[in-house]
Amino acid sequence: MKTKLLILIFFPLVFLSQSFSKQRIEFLTKQLKGENIDARFGEEKAISICNELYMLSKEENDKSGMLIAITYRSRAYITRMDTNACLKSVEEGLPIAEELKSYKDWVSLLLYKAKSLMLVKDFDNARSCFSKAFKIVNLIDDKNTMHKEKYYIYENLALYSIPLFKDYNKRSYKDSILYFALKSYSEISKVPDPCPQKGQSLQNIAFAYDTQGNYKEADKYYDYAEKRQIKENDKRYIANVYALR
Repeated sequence: MKTKLLILIFFPLVFLSQSFSKQRIEFLTKQLKGENIDARFGEEKAISICNELYMLSKEENDKSGMLIAITYRSRAYITRMDTNACLKSVEEGLPIAEELKSYKDWVSLLLYKAKSLMLVKDFDNARSCFSKAFKIVNLIDDKNTMHKEKYYIYENLALYSIPLFKDYNKRSYKDSILYFALKSYSEISKVPDPCPQKGQSLQNIAFAYDTQGNYKEADKYYDYAEKRQIKENDKRYIANVYALR
């Protein structure tokens, strides 16, 4: 009789606990997937949300929730240039992304790893990450998402080329900066509006021409970028254009 009574008491509690965890996971996931999470929550709060989502998802054996937490946390770490934390986070996320066939997250994690490696001047392994990302990106089903991720790959390859040209005097990378900037614009142009990354890609082309000393073309693309960002009404990107001019 006592055993039955205990079951009647504790079973609803366990059920309620599991139900709360799942609801909390859904809530935290929605928070992370909203726009401009860093601006809305601040860096520390965003990481705190990621950590809570990760722990709850791990307790529920929810690998999808774990991957979301790891991906956003890795992005937060690279934003604050914490390369060690980012690399550790990425290494945990990569096998989960592969297992779940979550190709977008897989590509994103490889880009965060590449950025971290670039910051510590490990350019060979960074380039290897870009090569792996190119092999995976075409597996993304949604075409708009695929083109956006290709845009990010090319944009980061342009960033990869800048220190190799400027700091290591590898002259061949001077043309690579412009090449990758143009490729990134080609990809993002295939994504329907609204799309603030289009203005950013025009800004990258302007910077590439600036690097080559072609100031006439640079000014032309800065004008294009400014008009595009005003149209998108994204003050962050508009400020970037003014800062570079």
